[in-house]
Formats: sequence, C-alpha cells, structure tokens
Amino acid sequence: MKHRGHHQTMKPGGLFLICCWVGAELAAGKAMSQPANRLETVRLIEVIDGDTIRVWLEQRQETVRYESVEAPELAEAGGREARRANEELLRARDLWLEAERDDQGALARDGHKRVLGYVYLDAAGKQCVNVELVRQGAARIGVRGVGDDTPENAFALLCLEELIKAQVEAARNRRGWWGAGDPYAESNLLVCFVKFWGRDEVVWLLNRGRAPVNLSDNWRLTDSTQKKPLLLRQCFPQANCDLPPGGVCRIHTGSEARRGEPQCEEPEMDLLWKRQRVWNNTGDQAFLNAPEGNLVYSYTYKAAKG
Repeated sequence: MKHRGHHQTMKPGGLFLICCWVGAELAAGKAMSQPANRLETVRLIEVIDGDTIRVWLEQRQETVRYESVEAPELAEAGGREARRANEELLRARDLWLEAERDDQGALARDGHKRVLGYVYLDAAGKQCVNVELVRQGAARIGVRGVGDDTPENAFALLCLEELIKAQVEAARNRRGWWGAGDPYAESNLLVCFVKFWGRDEVVWLLNRGRAPVNLSDNWRLTDSTQKKPLLLRQCFPQANCDLPPGGVCRIHTGSEARRGEPQCEEPEMDLLWKRQRVWNNTGDQAFLNAPEGNLVYSYTYKAAKG
C-alpha cells in the first residue's frame, strides 16, 4: 500500500463479500444527483474540445470545463471525435449551466481559471451533457480534488451515480473510449471505474463478454506498485463463482468497507479486499491480470486538481 495524503464500489480471517454498500451509496447519490445550485441560462459561443466550451455568462465570455469528466485532448486518439460528439449535443445554442459558487457568489474555477460546471440541454436539469458524453464513450469519469473527508453532496459528486451507470454502459458496449482506441478492447473482463476517495474505495470490474467469467480462478488485481495483489480466488469458499455476462463485481478497500455473504452468479456482487487504503488520491493505475498471468486491462486515473 502506498502513502497517501489527507486529501483524499468468507470466512473470518479471509476476504468478505459485501452487499449493502451500493444501496446506501446509490440512494445517497440519487438524492445528490439533482441540481443543487441555480441553473443559469448561457449561450454557446464555441465548442473547444470534448469537455470544454466557451459561453456568454453574466454578460461576459467564460470558458466552462465540464465537472467530473475528461475527454481526450484534440491531439490524442479520439480527441477530435470527442469534440464532434460535444458539438452534436450542443446544436441548440441555449444551454443551462450549474456552476459552483462560494458564499460570496464567486464562481469556482480550476487551475486554468475555467468555470467548473454541469451543462444541461433543458431548464429542468434532466439532460446532462457531462453524463451523455460519458454514455457515448466520448469522455470518461474524471473526479478531481476529492479525499477521505469530502462530503457526499460535494459539487464534484453531484452526478456520480448517473456518471457511473453511463460509464458501465459505454464500457459494456465498447463505445468510443472503450472501443477501437482502447488497447484492451478485446478483453471481456475489465476495470471500468475506480472510486479512489473516501473510506470505502471501490473498483468496478465488468464482464462485457457473452460467457460467464469464473472469478474463482487466479485473477489478480493490483495498483501501480504491483505489490500485494488481490487474488480473486481467495474470496470464495466454493470451487466456482461465476460473474454472468453484463455482470459487475465491485472490489472494496478502506476502513469502512463492510462484510457480507457470497452471492455468486448474480449480476452484481461486492468483495472486500482489505480494510486499508489502496488507491492514491492524486492518481493511480489499476492492473487486472488473467489466471494465465497476462495483463488483460489497465485503468489509469488522474485525480489532482489542475
């Protein structure tokens, strides 16, 4: 396990399945996913790239960086496709922006002085551009500047439930980021998200193949240190535990992960790896190796503010 700064989804003596985290987490997420700040009408000036636009806001031009998502840079693979997807969504020039403000009403900005916000296609705040770009595979979840003490209703987490569902859908269907441009596009079992903050860290494993995956085999998950990996076969007392096609297995770490009973062959299951932190709050990499030892997926995230 690596050192992390303050900023920062069996049987006794082994690893345990946990089942109750998701219900509570997503129930909280459902409440927090509704726009908490006033939606402001803005007028589109220019689509800069897949996650950045320029708008008229309060009688001046502002650059808006989409909160909690990231798209490839224009010079990177998929960058121009991401911008086109953004342009297609924003054909209507009137948009609605949910931006974070401090107690004095000043707009929150990133290190490049861009306004951070969620952009909507409707005044009711139901059609979120951030979420739709992730669903299409044009962008990916990119939560930054959160840590162990970040409240669940923090601005960066307002749409987390919808974003995770959209990312799982995109990965399952090999859309955009998860398709031809992904060096691991042929892998059926993959890492599709890492919740690296809080006292219950979670890694999402997804079976996007057409056949069940036996998690009781010698699958191995580790972070960038490549030390003390999780061997999934250690999690199950029985000989076989299949994750069905389309199924999600969440691997939990941290001090507040909870215990449960094995729920094999279910579309969703939760495993406890350890009651210690694993994932860095500034950025890390998750590696998934097949029983034969070969690397089948690598998921990288950058989490520091910038």
